[in-house]
Parts: sequence; structure tokens; C-alpha cells
Amino acid sequence: MRIVKNALLLVAAGLLVAGPGPAAAQDKPRPAAARQKAKPAPASRQASVPKAPAVAAGAAGAAAAAGAAGAAGGERFDDWRLGCERPANAPKATCFIEQRLSHKDSPERLALAMAIGYFAPESKPAMIIKLPPVAIQDAGVIMQVDQRPIREVGIRTCGPDNCSVMAAVDDDLLAEMRGGKEVVIAYSRKETDEIIRVPVSLRGLTRGLAELRKR
Repeated sequence: MRIVKNALLLVAAGLLVAGPGPAAAQDKPRPAAARQKAKPAPASRQASVPKAPAVAAGAAGAAAAAGAAGAAGGERFDDWRLGCERPANAPKATCFIEQRLSHKDSPERLALAMAIGYFAPESKPAMIIKLPPVAIQDAGVIMQVDQRPIREVGIRTCGPDNCSVMAAVDDDLLAEMRGGKEVVIAYSRKETDEIIRVPVSLRGLTRGLAELRKR
């Protein structure tokens, strides 16, 4: 999988920095994922990609609950929606803000779901990303806020319905997202090794996070 991972880094270094691709031009909130052909990346670029810290194992259950469809809530903050869900045997509900994107030509198909909440240890912010099950787990994902530095994040699990990314959100990434316009998530697709790029709007994120802090 090293070649696939290198290809993902090359696309992040070359295409993400260059600006929005076809997916970014789609009308929100249902952008279609745009595809770019993979190519090997130079080794010098790999070392410059910082990795986002993973969510501690004890918080994984709460994080997974935040990504479930149909969670209670519904208050909207522009492109983000507030949701709350109470996992079995949990003392209280887990609240988060989320954005779910589907394919423009097939609304029932998940393109990407992202949820952010304060469910990491010590109530630190964390995110989960749900991807289609065609994502290559070993390749991980690349994310970039606007023209900011690229970040590499591992895919924690893959199943028949989706693949899950769970990661802590450090102060730098949180500041970038609060001040940014969109974050592009890129992952490798099985069988074809194509790179799928999905832009996620950050409009309303700051207000949504502020509301979470009150709960």
C-alpha cells in the first residue's frame, strides 16, 4: 500500500494546494466527489505532512455514536447541524455538530459525513469522518483547510457500510477550521486507486461549536 499512500500525498501536495477541484464547484450541501488519477509522490514530500493525533481508545465509542445517522437534535448552523445521541449505558447524551454529504447524482449514497464534538479525553475537541466502504484503509486520508498545511490522518476501521476516521482536533487545526471556508478530504478508492476529493463547507462551524460548549 506504500505506492497508494504516496499517490495520495502527491494529490494532496499538487491538487489540493492548487485550489478547489470539480467537487468544490458543486452546489452545497450535496457535492459529488471528484476523482483524480493517482501518481507516485516524491519521498521528500511525505516527511513534511504532519499527522493528526488519534482519539484515545476510551473515547472511541462516544465518537462513533456522534457519526450515526438520525441522531436527535436538528438545530442548524448554516451548513452544520446539531445532533445528540445517548449510547447504551452512557450517563448522558453525546452532542456534536455534523455535516452529511451525498452524491449529487445519487442522493441516497453517502459521499462523506463529518462530526465534531468535545468527546475526547478532558472534553477536548475531536472529529470523526465516515467514508464509503470503498476507501483503502491502509492509505488513510489527507485533509487540508483552504491553502493551509496538509494533514495525514489514519482510517481506524472499515466495514461493509463505511470506513471511520477518528482523530483529536488540536488547537492549530481548530483555529484553521474556525477561520477557514472549507476543508477538503481526500482518500484512495479500492480497485481503481483513484483519489476521491470531497470538499466540506466550514460555514457555521464556529457558531455550532459555541453552542456545543453550552451543553
